[in-house]
Amino acid sequence: MQTFKAYSVKQSTYDRLLTSVKALEGFQIASMPIGEITSVHIQKYVNELAE
Repeated sequence: MQTFKAYSVKQSTYDRLLTSVKALEGFQIASMPIGEITSVHIQKYVNELAE
């Protein structure tokens, strides 16, 4: 992410993006290519968060 966003957005935006990425670490959805994520994957992620 640093390669693409660190110098093209405000620092606060970059910090928010970094926080979002770190929140996903450890979940299967984090390692998936965006184009392969379906509504089922998102629902499974939400269910894991609720546990």
